[in-house]
Amino acid sequence: MSTPASTATTVRLREPSDLVTAVPYLLGFHPDPGSIVVLGLHERRIAITARVDASAVHTDPTEMWRRLAGPLADADTHAVALIGYMPADEVDIVFTLAATSPLPVLEMQRVDDGRWWSLTCTQDCCPPGQPISSDTPVDVALIAASGSPAPTRDSLNAHLQPGPDELVDDVAAHLPRRPRPTTGDAYRAIDDAHTARTDGPLPLTPDEASLLLQALADVVVRDAASGWHDDAAWWLWTDLIRTAPTGWIAPAATLLATTTYQRGNAVLARLAAEHALRDNPDYALAQLVVGLTEAHVHPGQLREALSVAVRDVAELHPGLADLMGGDPDA
Repeated sequence: MSTPASTATTVRLREPSDLVTAVPYLLGFHPDPGSIVVLGLHERRIAITARVDASAVHTDPTEMWRRLAGPLADADTHAVALIGYMPADEVDIVFTLAATSPLPVLEMQRVDDGRWWSLTCTQDCCPPGQPISSDTPVDVALIAASGSPAPTRDSLNAHLQPGPDELVDDVAAHLPRRPRPTTGDAYRAIDDAHTARTDGPLPLTPDEASLLLQALADVVVRDAASGWHDDAAWWLWTDLIRTAPTGWIAPAATLLATTTYQRGNAVLARLAAEHALRDNPDYALAQLVVGLTEAHVHPGQLREALSVAVRDVAELHPGLADLMGGDPDA
């Protein structure tokens, strides 16, 4: 399994074929047949990426644009590109979506069975039915920036699956911990586990996992860690979710949601937040993340909001601020 990168990287798309190459990395997964991907463009940059079902477009294309209007406006989109994942006899729906678009449509493409066709280019630069390469300079740059995309949207759920029953049962036997750790001790345990994963994932013993799950039950500790969006945070939350028994899943799954959203993977963020809500339907931070994904809020806005929240935690808990090393955003 791969993980998105923790830092922003600019990847230049110079050819129409580069759009098709980039889409799975932008979404985090390869679109299923019957998908239409809408790329919102701002000053020749991809500002937002959305996947819609062709069946929904058939039902009411103007309603589809109405639903996308807010996110496209928030991203200051000036034009769009459309890519339909379907056979040739179904491609009219892409033209229907283009004809009802409230914004200029600069490019339309079709993808089917590993090949792509431009629906707008009339020059020899876009030969029809070209294979989609997986070994181009754009691929290399995107893999370095975001990791390899998942085969399908559903396969992203693999990051949320529990570990072996014996492990989860052993962790459950340690919970709740008595006595409960203080807020300072709980944060120290989470911070140490985070630091330990700088170079990759590490298995957790039942005792370690129960301590960390108990630590995240302290909302102050959870909030103090909510601004982390580096690789170590990714590994920590995915490691911890594997160990979590029912009733203890929500905090770790929600932190995976905030981490992945800040890293630009709104699809996995939504799945992780929904996973948290299945464990605890009233978990407010998970509800917030779902709302952010529905509104297509830019990851940068969430990073800024969480940065402020972490600073507030530090100001309200001076002893915790000392443990955070004076840099709440680290």
